Order: sequence, then C-alpha cells, then structure tokens
Amino acid sequence: MNNKPCLLVEGGKEKQIATSKVYAGDIIKVKDGETFPADLVLLSSSSKNMCYIETANLDGESNYKQRRALTETTKFVTPEMCEKLHGSRITCGGPDNRLYEFEGTFHIPSALTNDLTLQASLTGDTKTESSEDLKFPLGYVFFFTI
Repeated sequence: MNNKPCLLVEGGKEKQIATSKVYAGDIIKVKDGETFPADLVLLSSSSKNMCYIETANLDGESNYKQRRALTETTKFVTPEMCEKLHGSRITCGGPDNRLYEFEGTFHIPSALTNDLTLQASLTGDTKTESSEDLKFPLGYVFFFTI
C-alpha cells in the first residue's frame, strides 16, 4: 500500500507521489473508486461537496456511508485555491479503534476554527463509491495510518 501512487496538491499544482511520501498536513486528491491513502478530512468534492465511502476493509460492511465537507472548506476546489490552506492544522486525539466516532478541530488561517465530526472524516483504507458525479474528493491528511 505504501508505494501506491496518489495525487498531492502542493504549490498550486497536482503531482503524483508514492503514498509513503504522504504526511500530516498534506492535501490529497483522490480519484473516484480509489482507496484513501491516509486518514483525511473532506475539504470539497465534485459531487455537491459530499461523497460516499465503502468501509468493508475496516468493518466488513458493504453499505455506503455518506461524508460531507465542512461548509467553510467547500470553496477549495482547485490546487490554486488550496494554497490558502497553507498553515492549517488539525487538533484531535491520536489513532484509535473507534470507527464510528471522531472529534477534532480544524484551524484554518484567517478563518474561524471549525469543529470536526465523523461526517467530514475519510478513514484510510476505505474507498470512494464509483459514481459518474464524483470526479474527485479533496482531503487534508491528519494521520497517516497505512
């Protein structure tokens, strides 16, 4: 898993890197049907700022779960716009085995602090649902667990 390619959004551009080079604070663009290379906060998506994830790799459930981007981050849809997130940080507890709970705070420079819940989280090793509407979700890495 650590050498699979993924898209890093950095310097106003997208570039392909190995998942072993992904770190907390990176912004990752995931293609439809791909597995998330790390634990992410959903910033935006091409499908009404939400996406559906499959968690079968973690809990055996094949039904899809909806995740929704934070209202404050839905405008970050291009690599150029994502540059404004430089200096952001997430405060939350460490990795644990609670799949259905998550709380944290997303600190964005020159913006309000945003509370995070499970609804905005994309857990590593889950994947997006294949959908014609979903061209990408953008996520902010907060833990690298894979």
